[in-house]
Amino acid sequence: MINFDTGKCICIYILIIPIFILTFLCPALEISKLSVFDQTNGELVYNVWVEYTYLALTVSTIVGVYLFYSCLLVIETLSWYFLAVSCCWLIFPFVYTYFTINEMNGIPFLCPSDYPYKTDLIFGACKIRTANLFCMWIYFVLLAMMLPLGWSIIRKLRSVPDTQVAQS
Repeated sequence: MINFDTGKCICIYILIIPIFILTFLCPALEISKLSVFDQTNGELVYNVWVEYTYLALTVSTIVGVYLFYSCLLVIETLSWYFLAVSCCWLIFPFVYTYFTINEMNGIPFLCPSDYPYKTDLIFGACKIRTANLFCMWIYFVLLAMMLPLGWSIIRKLRSVPDTQVAQS
């Protein structure tokens, strides 16, 4: 019989819910940001390479979630994919923040309502950008917390003979 550390399993279950929500929220916010920035007629400009790389990363995360839940029996064959996406998620928030830190042209990061925005659209773009960055960093922190927990459970599963797994 497998005796998993109950605390680790509870932590993973607690972390999975916000991670699952953010998996879909991050690309939605990114698409919204790109759309609103495009509507400002050049007043707000984004780094195309960084933004579309981030969008690809968020979409590949959705693909990973789909693969995980639909192909649970062949998870070992997909481990390279999950490792690659996880590594990208652990590196990319730093790269993204570095390249997008000044894209609001001097507008304060938290978008105060008393700031003199040129248009309401720019105020909305600021709010979407802030939400996008917060969600990306929250996803990063949650993933950084979950990966060691998940890895320890996977290592324990690999060390248990198949007959014991079938009995539990």
